[in-house]
Amino acid sequence: MSDDSYGRPILVTLIGILYLLIGIVVILGAVGLSYVSIDTLIDHGLDRTVADLLSSFGIGVAVLGVIYVILAIGFFRGWSVMWYLGVLFTVLGIIGSLSLLLMTGGISVIGLIVEVAIMWYLFRRNVKQFFLGHE
Repeated sequence: MSDDSYGRPILVTLIGILYLLIGIVVILGAVGLSYVSIDTLIDHGLDRTVADLLSSFGIGVAVLGVIYVILAIGFFRGWSVMWYLGVLFTVLGIIGSLSLLLMTGGISVIGLIVEVAIMWYLFRRNVKQFFLGHE
């Protein structure tokens, strides 16, 4: 793909948008999980400890969402550390997709294809050069 006027490869922008959307969805899901775990679950007879645990899990998920938003911003700006985090999150995504694939028998094939494509793209010369300034 050709570069835009800022020298950023076009697909880096698209991956950044993808990470931004993932971050927003994860944050909204975490807020919903925290809300449901405290209000609804206790009303339905769940133990207070379990509800608090789910609320804590929601906070952890929200932190993950914030990391995805920061990753997106880093992709837009070309911060070098974000290339490494992008590779790390992509590896984790591949592992997660493979795990789901083995457990469900095919539901996560599209996710796996997207993660592998992102990994391949992150190692292209122009992308590494945009983030790391060498190669």
